[in-house]
Amino acid sequence: MLDSIYTPQIFSFDKIYTTTANSQIIYKEICRNITKSAISGYNGSIFMYGQTTSGKTYTMLGSPENPGLLPCTIRDVINYTNKEQDKTYGIYCSYIEIYNENIHDLLNNSSNLKLIDDNKVN
Repeated sequence: MLDSIYTPQIFSFDKIYTTTANSQIIYKEICRNITKSAISGYNGSIFMYGQTTSGKTYTMLGSPENPGLLPCTIRDVINYTNKEQDKTYGIYCSYIEIYNENIHDLLNNSSNLKLIDDNKVN
């Protein structure tokens, strides 16, 4: 009976990067399309997952010499809005961390936030 409930799971990856890949490569191949969709009015999310000290923060933030995914995203959004001078844009960004089942707003230094499902569209 248990064999019919627990079937083997198959997982696949879209892309596996080696240690030579930098954040700009990952941004161009994965994140740029998400950024373009968000600029077009769709919701977008770049979700980083991995064990502690695996490099998620560095991949997101980078360094001045090697900007991470977040600076690359902001650069593209600002460049696009600067080209569209006949329009006005409101840019909103969330930057949260989920760690030990606690949610932290990294832009507002708030801790232990609660998730609320709100179906209202603003």
